[in-house]
Amino acid sequence: MMASGAPAGAGITRSVPAGPLWLIGLRGDFDADSVEPVREQIAEALAATARPVVFDLSRLTFCDSQLLSVLLSAAVRRPVALIGCPPPVRRLLEITGTGHVLPALPALDDAIARLAPQS
Repeated sequence: MMASGAPAGAGITRSVPAGPLWLIGLRGDFDADSVEPVREQIAEALAATARPVVFDLSRLTFCDSQLLSVLLSAAVRRPVALIGCPPPVRRLLEITGTGHVLPALPALDDAIARLAPQS
């Protein structure tokens, strides 16, 4: 689905249950003008489920501190992980020291292993 209000190329590819987690996929370039739909989608997901949230960034081509701020705000409310992080996102996490709050993991299975409630 294309996020309304986002420039062409920026969007939310999915927001769905993924086993014990909630998966939100992003694509394209995100900056101050395009993050609002992401913020709204996160709010909807957090209202709909108590599951931890994983963001699939494998189709992300650009993000700045605005998207980082939105992801950090989700992590305050729920356990969060990132998968498919492109090198610029990894560098942003390193520079800002936020990798411990937004762990970058290789794949969804790794996020499930890290975030899923243990029974």
